[in-house]
Amino acid sequence: MDSFATSEPTPLCAPAPDALRQELAQARQAIAALERKIALTESVVENAVPILWVDAQAMCITHANQAACKLLDWQAQELRGQFIQDIDLDYKPVDVHGVAEWTDNGPPSPLRTRFRRKDGSALFVDAAVSRAMDDGRRMFICSFRDVTRQRQQADEVKRQRALLAGLIDSIPDMIVYKSPDGEYLGCNEAFAAISGRPPSQIKGKRVHELFAPARAVDIAAQDAMVLRTLERHTSEEWVTYPDGRRVLLDVVRTPLRDTSGTVVGLLAVSRNITERKQQEEAARAAKELAEEATRMKSEFLANMSHEIRTPMNAILGLSHLALKTELTGKQSGYLEKILSSGQHLLGILNDILDFSKVEAGKLDLENTVFDLSRLLKDAEDMVLEKCLAKGLSLRFDIAPGVPARLRGDPLRLGQVLLNYIHNAVKFTQQGGVVVRVEAESSDSDAAVLRFLVSDTGIGLTQEQSARLFRSFSQADTSTTRRFGGTGLGLAICKKLAELMGGAVGVESAYGQGSTFWFTARLAWPCEHALAAHGAQPATNPALTHLRGRTVLLVEDNDINQIVAQELLDELGLQVEIAENGQVAVDRLAVAAYDLVLMDMQMPVMDGVEATKIIRGRMGAGIPIVAMTANAMRQDREKCLAAGMDDFLVKPFEPEQLHQVLVRWLPGGKNAGA
Repeated sequence: MDSFATSEPTPLCAPAPDALRQELAQARQAIAALERKIALTESVVENAVPILWVDAQAMCITHANQAACKLLDWQAQELRGQFIQDIDLDYKPVDVHGVAEWTDNGPPSPLRTRFRRKDGSALFVDAAVSRAMDDGRRMFICSFRDVTRQRQQADEVKRQRALLAGLIDSIPDMIVYKSPDGEYLGCNEAFAAISGRPPSQIKGKRVHELFAPARAVDIAAQDAMVLRTLERHTSEEWVTYPDGRRVLLDVVRTPLRDTSGTVVGLLAVSRNITERKQQEEAARAAKELAEEATRMKSEFLANMSHEIRTPMNAILGLSHLALKTELTGKQSGYLEKILSSGQHLLGILNDILDFSKVEAGKLDLENTVFDLSRLLKDAEDMVLEKCLAKGLSLRFDIAPGVPARLRGDPLRLGQVLLNYIHNAVKFTQQGGVVVRVEAESSDSDAAVLRFLVSDTGIGLTQEQSARLFRSFSQADTSTTRRFGGTGLGLAICKKLAELMGGAVGVESAYGQGSTFWFTARLAWPCEHALAAHGAQPATNPALTHLRGRTVLLVEDNDINQIVAQELLDELGLQVEIAENGQVAVDRLAVAAYDLVLMDMQMPVMDGVEATKIIRGRMGAGIPIVAMTANAMRQDREKCLAAGMDDFLVKPFEPEQLHQVLVRWLPGGKNAGA
């Protein structure tokens, strides 16, 4: 009993020691696994996304995970205890109460705001706020992400769009873009003004909702053509504004493509060209008016030339014929003065016509081979008598290296040179005049010659020199000036020199004389015979073959008939007169002549019409030479186009008539050509 009483009782269900140890090990493993899960969860929570825990009542931060601290650049202990309004730059209590209500039941509420970093900079964040309980406290769990870069990009896109919209609206041209099915996608203010409504009310509309039916149909047809052909199209269209203004638009339609080149619509740009069209119309009208004025001026000059040259021909011709008769010394002196005065008037007339041709760009230069020494000799012959009468010396010098033969326009070259020489003689009372020619430069095609005319005359001041070579300008403009002139000669010289590839100038000292110079670019001659230059003298043996030849003189002016007939009679020609073109046509139908001298302006039938009829009936057999007072280039062209062979301008010198006769009468230069 005692031993029973003192022994320990044995448990009925006691586990074996090994089983206990195994259970303890399993418990420890489960705890370790749980700890690992907790650590993993804590790591995920700390590093996955930025999170703030906020006391919902005090609105202060109770915890911030590592991701939040890193993003905001705060330490966790620095954030802990801060009020949310210290971090949230856009904090509004009303929003917090709304979030509390939103999150009582349902998913987390989105929130877009700005958080302040430790350095004071702001982060744009997108947040998700949810509700939670922690030891009986209401908490806000705010997870967020940094969208600063996206917001900046979005703001930049918005800014760029606003800038682009501003630029488009500032463009005065009307801009509109539509979808392929015709829906308006947008426009600028200028286009909106046409429809009378703001751009916001145009977007989404179609053309028939904005414009009158006829205008809408036309726009739709134009749009459809561009989208069908996928090509740019331009048109001019009249439109009417709501206020009644009617304007003309230059409309450019083009397919609208995206970055891949796919057509996504249509772009139309319209420009108001009403004012430009009006200006163009005004310019066109002004041009037509100017052309009409030029035509009338040309016609006036042609008529005036004809009306002046006709009596001038009589004055010069009769003076020439009268000087061949027996006269007293006094009568001969009078006639010579009449002849000289007539030639002076003719020179003025030629200057006016030349100036008009130059200004109109209608002065053409000849291109023929000539002898330079012959040209200078002709110039000397024309001024020598005046120099001798004034007791002046006259000398011509040709510098070494100046070519003897050249190709160009000897008539115009001599015209400039003679103008200089005549002026030098006119303004020189004692001493003399020296004409010098120098070779300035040359190449394989041409030579540039410098012509200088020096005198010992009155000279020029600097002010006077500056006024020369201008149209209608003279050195002495006073009413008491001693020397006459139109002021056109030197201006024409300048134009002619420029046409010949040269220039003009003067060097002068007042009271000591002047040197006028000009340059001309003259081509080297071709290897053909030297072209005839200058008139042949009346005593030339080539005139002897003219005797007995028959000439039909077609001239309506009685005095000019007498002048021409006597000049022809002197050469032994047989002359018949026809007073108009119709009589000439009739005469040629029944009689043969060796040459026809044909005036242009005559009653009944003019010379051009008569020539056309003669050529139509007789062909090119008989030479027809225009002998007319019409001196304009178009008159020459009209004569040649009608079938005439040559052109002789009234008034003419007898030598000029002789030259034409030698050229065209049988046995002459062009006989049988």
